[in-house]
Amino acid sequence: ARVPKPGPIVYAWVERLFHSNIYVKMPDAPDARMVHDEPGLISQAKWSPDGEYISFATNVPGPGARDTISVMAADGSGLQRLVRNITAWDDPHTWSPGDRQITYYDDEGARDGDLWVIDVDGPQNRRKLSRDGGVFASPAWSPDRQRIAYAWSEDGRKMTIHVMDADGRNVTKIAKAEGLQP
Repeated sequence: ARVPKPGPIVYAWVERLFHSNIYVKMPDAPDARMVHDEPGLISQAKWSPDGEYISFATNVPGPGARDTISVMAADGSGLQRLVRNITAWDDPHTWSPGDRQITYYDDEGARDGDLWVIDVDGPQNRRKLSRDGGVFASPAWSPDRQRIAYAWSEDGRKMTIHVMDADGRNVTKIAKAEGLQP
């Protein structure tokens, strides 16, 4: 098997209570470099497929706390808040392979939401993939960008695994995930 060339690692670190940082660690560098600092709890720091951007979710605790999904350049510049006021369950977002689109779950404040796709270069052009409501978690794209797998539950309790076409059509239940919670 081909072993991938080592690349930089991105990770979120809770620096102190309700304050987080994002670090980038190069394989040959002795120390990680902080590229972002903000109040709240940062999670799910992820590289874009081209390695030019970092996406992450942030939760600022407190009454009615909601999450945001943000994107910035790999050096920490150009911060954009793409999506605000969502509920981030297990894995709130994922990059689609080969482009600058992010798939995420948004419950629109009602614990009954849908999967969405947003274009990083045109965030006003978001589109809804699912139409049945419920609770979604861990969306994952196929490498050819033709299908999306995800965990789903009607009421947020027992999850099932589904696959759908990239346009949201042809949903197929492929497995029960007994005991899996979002």
